[in-house]
Amino acid sequence: MVRAWLSFVLVWGAFLGRTAPVAAAPTPIAQPTSKWIIEFEHERCTAARAYSGGTREFAIGFEPKPTSPVMNVIVQVPKALDVLAKWNAWYSIGAGRFVKDVVTATPSTKPGVSRYNLTIGRDEVEHLLQNPDLQIGTDQGPRVHVRLADFPEVIKTLNECEAGLLADWGLARETQGTLKSFPKTIAPEGVYFSSEDYPPKAYLRDAIGIVEARVTVNTHGRAVDCHIMQTSGHKDLDDATCAAFVKRARFEPARDKSGNALMSPYVFTVNWVSYL
Repeated sequence: MVRAWLSFVLVWGAFLGRTAPVAAAPTPIAQPTSKWIIEFEHERCTAARAYSGGTREFAIGFEPKPTSPVMNVIVQVPKALDVLAKWNAWYSIGAGRFVKDVVTATPSTKPGVSRYNLTIGRDEVEHLLQNPDLQIGTDQGPRVHVRLADFPEVIKTLNECEAGLLADWGLARETQGTLKSFPKTIAPEGVYFSSEDYPPKAYLRDAIGIVEARVTVNTHGRAVDCHIMQTSGHKDLDDATCAAFVKRARFEPARDKSGNALMSPYVFTVNWVSYL
């Protein structure tokens, strides 16, 4: 099912410190086996396409992260994983643009299929629009090489979808046109969480998960509400996410081009594996 492999998560993490592979044999360019499939849902916009690289079948997806300068890139492959995992990753765009990163691997709801998730800056998306050649590799996962045909049209559609999401979340399209900056946390997001926030019952049953949530940041730089966009699968972890972030997070509010503070949504992610 398309919806199964388009259920994306985003994880922020630090580079793990091992050397990413740079001298591997060239990865053959895979050929598309489907058209771009674009889905608009209440909380996200996604575009994905299936590919075949000889005996390897996989899919590549793109998902904007509203209010953030990054975009999710997802590779879904036929490979079984039992738990969340983080590995070194690298990607290259066009001719010679090489970037180290970290990839988070998660089991899929479809048996025998896993998703590998990383983020790229929106400036890198601009490079992809000029040279839509993308290679992604991990030190313990898939290596893929694709040419993203029709990518400008895909990004244009995702941008329109993203504007619609922001409007649904309370940032009117007219206001979006005057926006200079989205809210920014005063400190890194992880500062607002600690192991003491782990719900005791969740700790005892070794519950882990990734939560993506959305708050509204008022003109005084405070979060005034919280909504779970992607559940961890554990209600107590979801509830702890909102409780800690709303209580502690402080922001530089969104501003328009004249410098006036605006109310705006803000999307964030918490990896409860890190706090176990």
